[in-house]
Amino acid sequence: MSKDPAFLFYTSDFLTGTMFMDFEQKGAYITIMCLQKEHKHLTEEEICKIMPVKLWESIKNKFQKDNANKYYNKRLEIEIKKRNDYTDSRRKNRNNSKLTIESYVPRMEDVNINVNINVIKKNIEEFIAFRMEIKKPFKSQLSFNKWIKKLIDLSGDNKDAMIVMLDNSIANGWQGIFSLKANKPSNTVLKGDFNDVPGKYDHLKPKN
Repeated sequence: MSKDPAFLFYTSDFLTGTMFMDFEQKGAYITIMCLQKEHKHLTEEEICKIMPVKLWESIKNKFQKDNANKYYNKRLEIEIKKRNDYTDSRRKNRNNSKLTIESYVPRMEDVNINVNINVIKKNIEEFIAFRMEIKKPFKSQLSFNKWIKKLIDLSGDNKDAMIVMLDNSIANGWQGIFSLKANKPSNTVLKGDFNDVPGKYDHLKPKN
């Protein structure tokens, strides 16, 4: 894990806290805080190597000693910890999210694949990627297996119908699949849906 290169710097608080310091004292103060960020607590000997003792004595009240007689700024210590905790929590969230997504990517090899399903494997993989993109992944391998069975049943085990059903769902942003003869979730005319062809059902109309 790479080291966090920064800490939060509250300009208003700094200006207020250094109101009665001259520029030399302010420079020394911010320098020691930067060194604290990079090297943690500092001994008085280390501090006096980079600035005159008199200058250090004039800003010494901004720091306190730890159990090892090393100096640190308490406010900076708190801000560094807060930022580290936040960064760690974001990293864990990203890792957990990645694990969750990867756990629910269905595996085609775990499906009892018939001939048609094997032929349209690429179309199914496109649909899986689409579900991931809209943040509606399959919840488990079992749910995916049952979805495959539903695809076969609704299509009548017809590979061309399967492809149209998958394409329709992706094109319309649907997470589910629908029979080409079923009621649709919108008024969108679907590719491959010929129910609206004039004269198709004329033979079913009552004769005069």
